[in-house]
Amino acid sequence: LLLISVGIQANIIATRCRDGIVIASDHAPFVVKKHGASIRQIPNCRSIFAVNDETVIAIVEGSSKFHHLYQDLQRFVRQYRYDNGLEEETSGTAEVDVSVIAKVARKLIANSYPREHVVIAGYSNQLNSYCLYEIVQQGSLFPCDFVVGGSGDQIAASLVSELYAEPVEQ
Repeated sequence: LLLISVGIQANIIATRCRDGIVIASDHAPFVVKKHGASIRQIPNCRSIFAVNDETVIAIVEGSSKFHHLYQDLQRFVRQYRYDNGLEEETSGTAEVDVSVIAKVARKLIANSYPREHVVIAGYSNQLNSYCLYEIVQQGSLFPCDFVVGGSGDQIAASLVSELYAEPVEQ
């Protein structure tokens, strides 16, 4: 039996809203809830994963090494919490900020996982708002209002960008 590692691709649409972030995948929808609510991992979702209580990572495109990147981010969060004397049960302001996790992910992708293209989303205690970041292959990091990826991303990008261009009436 010969196993060949092939690329991974997921169709992703992620949008930043006033009260949270919605990430839709061809594998499962995922919602980063209002501040203070923990993120729940959706069973059998193969493209969106919780890094901590307030941050998720979603794969857009990459290799079979994506799960190593995810595990490295989880190790970083555990080490950060340990180094700062944070108890396991503590959440909220004690969590590692989404912007810090995005910067660490950017460095990991640039140095160790250059084929990965991911979305990092979560609540930033530093900015007091929800943040959405796209990290493209080779490690460039972009803060975004929305991210689309996968097959059909050009059509989806034009539709979503039109929604963001129009003023929202209350």
